[in-house]
Amino acid sequence: MGSRAADSVHQGVLYTTQDAKTTLCKKLYDEDVSDLVSCSAFAIALRAKDGRAAVLVVADTNVQVELTLPQEITRQPEVTETFPLAAGQARLIEYPAS
Repeated sequence: MGSRAADSVHQGVLYTTQDAKTTLCKKLYDEDVSDLVSCSAFAIALRAKDGRAAVLVVADTNVQVELTLPQEITRQPEVTETFPLAAGQARLIEYPAS
């Protein structure tokens, strides 16, 4: 957890753990915590030292997503959400600084 670099673009914003030069808007996080997430689709989770977190869920086929986020990401009791995503769709879930 945290030692690998992670980058993802969603709606013109780069979510990253690296300070990259880009013309895109950028949100910088300190660590990749994707291994803490349980998801039936592809998910990337990033967390900052100030408590901010972003979870991007992406589907390559039509799917009913089941996503479980632990307290280490949400700063609340464990959260489980179920929602549909069509092929090629994504959903971004952000948690503000603590």
